[in-house]
Amino acid sequence: LSGLDILFEPGMTQQYQLSASGGTEAFNYSFSGSMREAEGTLVAGGNDQVRHNLRASFGADLSELVTFNTTFGFTSSEFDRKSNANFSGGILDIESGAFGDPTTWDNEEYQDQKEFINNYIGLQNVTEDVKRFQTSNSLNFTFNDNLTAKALVGLDYRSSGQTLVETNAYYIARGFVAPGTNDQGYMTEQDRNYLGITIEASGQHRFDTDNFSFVTNFGGQLFR
Repeated sequence: LSGLDILFEPGMTQQYQLSASGGTEAFNYSFSGSMREAEGTLVAGGNDQVRHNLRASFGADLSELVTFNTTFGFTSSEFDRKSNANFSGGILDIESGAFGDPTTWDNEEYQDQKEFINNYIGLQNVTEDVKRFQTSNSLNFTFNDNLTAKALVGLDYRSSGQTLVETNAYYIARGFVAPGTNDQGYMTEQDRNYLGITIEASGQHRFDTDNFSFVTNFGGQLFR
């Protein structure tokens, strides 16, 4: 018998994808989306995850001199964090002897430990939800064969929220309070938000002679 047999079980992953693209000489587009659902291998749903992705891009010739391009992406991830170092409570140390030597357990003790650990992990409630949106929009100018310019604005926004719930039943399972206690518990939520903005303008001038080519690049970038 092994402690790993108690901690882990077979998991299943499903992934679905859809994409499309097309356009004309003056306009083009592409689109893709995917969904991935993973049942983690840790018992009692200890590291399940659901992830969605969406990507799209568009391009168009606005005139003989100007083209426009835009891209955007969205990602959503929802997952459990029961098995991380902050909240596992040493449960992942079963192989190193935190709960005794698994090789010495008889079948009854093995089943008792399995039930305890399944209950232990099942009562943990640490979830995280992460959302991210990115977009980039650019105008490209071709004034002639020797002079070009570009203007770009980009946005990157990320939001994550983590919820930790410790119920009365969880405290009893951990041995923090005596059996029969019914007035204990704890809950906390943490939100983190990030916004990045990029503004860029650049240009290039090219001058050719019989023997040399002179290329001048100029521009600036602002980001936060």
